[in-house]
Amino acid sequence: MKYQLKLLIKPVIISVAFVFIWLLTLGRDFSLLGYSNGFFIVGLVMFFWGLITLTRAGNIFISTNYVFKMVFKRELRTKNYYEYMTEREVKADNENATRTLLIGVTYLIIAYALGNFF
Repeated sequence: MKYQLKLLIKPVIISVAFVFIWLLTLGRDFSLLGYSNGFFIVGLVMFFWGLITLTRAGNIFISTNYVFKMVFKRELRTKNYYEYMTEREVKADNENATRTLLIGVTYLIIAYALGNFF
């Protein structure tokens, strides 16, 4: 349990630091609306990062990468697409992706609450 909590606290601390970095550099608005904007931006990035990782959407770009390497590199012509795909397939880290997705959703809810209710 302590290890799971440690794995959850680290991304939360890092993402809250990004919220404050955004507030200090780009936001420059220390009202509740500024905090809402900061949580929204960080939450949106974390949500989509977790969603892309969880659904293994990074594997979509394998075929594009294969085509560009076929055109511009001569040593790749000996491999067919199936060999290249099995070599390059990205495996999802579902635990971290789920945590990132949940933290992103939580930040979006916090941003909505700060923006509309306070």
